[in-house]
Amino acid sequence: FEEIDNNEEELEKKFKDIKALIFSNHHKSKKQEEFLELLRRKEEAIRHLYKFLEERKITFYLQPIVSLKDGTISHYEVLMRFLENGKVVSAGTYIDLIYELGLIAEFDTLLLELLGERIRELSLLGKPIFINISDEDLRLFSYRRKLKKLLSEFADRGIPISLEITEQTLFKEWEFIDALAHDYNLKFVIDDFGSGYSSLKMVADIVAKGLGNYLKLDCSLVKNYLTNPYIKAMVDGIVSFTRNTHLKTVAECVENEEIKEALRKAGIDYGQGWYFYKPMPLEEALKLSA
Repeated sequence: FEEIDNNEEELEKKFKDIKALIFSNHHKSKKQEEFLELLRRKEEAIRHLYKFLEERKITFYLQPIVSLKDGTISHYEVLMRFLENGKVVSAGTYIDLIYELGLIAEFDTLLLELLGERIRELSLLGKPIFINISDEDLRLFSYRRKLKKLLSEFADRGIPISLEITEQTLFKEWEFIDALAHDYNLKFVIDDFGSGYSSLKMVADIVAKGLGNYLKLDCSLVKNYLTNPYIKAMVDGIVSFTRNTHLKTVAECVENEEIKEALRKAGIDYGQGWYFYKPMPLEEALKLSA
């Protein structure tokens, strides 16, 4: 599938060719049947994704980020959601396939439009907002244009914005990032640190440029902090690094009091996870700010 572009007709034709090849064998093995079922599910998921795009069936939720010192809400992160058969579905269900098909920029562009439509309500939250961006987003000129427009509108309303650099793919668009930082006085969040392409060198480069203000620890580090001494040593080392570089740390996937307290004692600044708050519609987040 890597050689197929994101043309829906081309994808459908390829699926038909593969299924025809499998069906031509009248004595299919169990593995062939399992592969055919996997193929069917993937084809269905792809159809759903194109429907989400064509019919604009997306929305966003907000998840509070909490100070580990006093438990108060310090920020909100914007999270994409899909509207599927009357239900709200996490984008994480489809995220790997979205990247495989090269559709992340299209979805993130729609998300920017939605945020712009509800900017007055977002301003009532009274807290800084984290918005995810990817390298693939910034390769699309229409996304860059809409991002600049949204940043200007947020600035006019006095809404502090930090952009989360997601590392599903290797990040390359540093020239544009430098320009954004200069034009809008932006700071950036290094997301999912400890996984993917994130590295201490990348963080050091961002800090050296004066662009970073937050570092988010990946869920895999947080979930294993209490049980894996090597991961604990790594996290403790990261805390020391951030103190010396004036970065604030955010622990994702905080799920209980025990891990929250351990992270607080370790010197982590903020926590995010279901222990504090689940992602919620804007209307519910506004009630927290009332």
